[in-house]
Amino acid sequence: MAIPAGIATVVVTGRYIRPDGSPLTGTVTFEPPPRLTFPDADTISAGAATVALDGDGAFLVTLIATDVPGMQPEDWTYTVTERMARAPERTYHVALPSATPAVDLADIAPADPAHGDYVLITGPAGADGEDGTQLLSASGAPTNGQGADGDFYVDTTPGDPTLYGPKAGGTWPTAGISLGRQPDRGVYVPRGWGEHWRAKRDAAAAGKAKIIFMGDSVTKGYYVSNLVTKSYPGVIRTALQTAYGDGGSGLYSVNRSAAIVGAKPEAVAAWSANGSIIATTGTWTDTDLYYGPGISSIYATAAATATFSVRGTTLKIYTLAGVNTPNAGYTYSIDGGAPVAVPDPGLSSGSTRTTTVTGLSAGNHTVVISYNGSAGARLQLIGVSAENSTGVVVDNAGRSGVRSDHYAVSGTGNTLWHGGSLNPADLVVYSLGLNDANQSVALDTWANNTYQILNTIKGAGNGATDLLILLQHRGSFASTPYSQYGARARGIAEEYGAALINLWPMGRNNYTYWSELGYWGTATNPGAAGADTVHPSDAGHQYIADQVLPLLMS
Repeated sequence: MAIPAGIATVVVTGRYIRPDGSPLTGTVTFEPPPRLTFPDADTISAGAATVALDGDGAFLVTLIATDVPGMQPEDWTYTVTERMARAPERTYHVALPSATPAVDLADIAPADPAHGDYVLITGPAGADGEDGTQLLSASGAPTNGQGADGDFYVDTTPGDPTLYGPKAGGTWPTAGISLGRQPDRGVYVPRGWGEHWRAKRDAAAAGKAKIIFMGDSVTKGYYVSNLVTKSYPGVIRTALQTAYGDGGSGLYSVNRSAAIVGAKPEAVAAWSANGSIIATTGTWTDTDLYYGPGISSIYATAAATATFSVRGTTLKIYTLAGVNTPNAGYTYSIDGGAPVAVPDPGLSSGSTRTTTVTGLSAGNHTVVISYNGSAGARLQLIGVSAENSTGVVVDNAGRSGVRSDHYAVSGTGNTLWHGGSLNPADLVVYSLGLNDANQSVALDTWANNTYQILNTIKGAGNGATDLLILLQHRGSFASTPYSQYGARARGIAEEYGAALINLWPMGRNNYTYWSELGYWGTATNPGAAGADTVHPSDAGHQYIADQVLPLLMS
């Protein structure tokens, strides 16, 4: 959508390459003050603008000028954050006056010691001695090509300055000495966090890196305009796949179906129109059972179909068997091909069964699951996932209405499907607690469920899964134990080597603050700002993604 008439703009371009000329991949974010008001244009602007680099490492974006007459506030600058694959992150400030309607970022970004991009500090001359009299500093750990033996180096990463040295034998020490980490409000990141995720992420051009988001209706995407692209996991998926490679569409849970979203007709209509929920025929009903990836299932007892739009060369169809028997088989067809029959296995105990299809062409596919309505039986459908052989895979396993105990139900193996042995991941984002708190689940009960889930994840394989605990803004859920959860979460994070992002203190522990920013959504007009008690708008989900992405892309 174009910027309204009467608001001056500046076109910003740029290009990023490596020293050998190959293009970089990543994003550039331009963040103004939290809210800009334009009385003359009857417009309010909030949030940041993030643009992804194209195949040449270039970008073009049109932004609001920083000197629009009558705008409030006045005299501000954009905070520019460059996040590139396998390159240090950089943040700086730029002004975009309307007198220069087009500018290349290379002409205004800092690039010399005088502007703070790289600082070399040399001490006063002393007695003759060995080479190595300098204290070097820059953002990021030193490389062995920098400095001489005897030198020291300060990593000036904001909030976490670290001293390395002295250099000896042409090599810097692998570990430095912290000079006093100053974490952002609501953020805790232990030193060394992300070693497993980053290694897989950086090698995703030749392999896969996988993230699973565990959460409730906020994680699912309430109330964005498009559940696939605008939910905070969707925004994160787009950014990571742009930077490191497309691993496919990931999990498409039946939680994104009218059978489960049916109480919100306006939302169902909007999401059906843009294809971000499953297209169905016949009657499908929520089972209220918690099995498999996404812990959701819907069932049909008469003829019915469910159509999934996915992307990847390998797909998996998940169904539930052995519960509410007799169960029935089904057929599937891909891109209009001949139906393939899958018989019911005749199980007597609850189990998630998987049908795998390989060798598909790269790109998008339409998968139709059909049930013939066998007398006295039912088909119970969990979802479809699709992945490529390389790139980043992001599974959104959020389900509306769930508590922590739903992912820890005994006998279902739920956690095993969310970073455990049945569906391993390199990073699991754990975001459960809102429904626990709103239903007055005791602090110790929530914590014990969380321990059980994280134990199962870390117990898979050799424990090479990184963890991020993401606590959502509690909205207007007053008189709940949610703040107690946040305090306990810090200790849990330390125990499991997890990172922690707590949006409640980041949001000033206040509902109105986010409301003024347009971060709360509405079920009657998904994506727009509204007065929902806890579910964010498009802008709110973008804000959540903006807090998580720097950690995942650093």
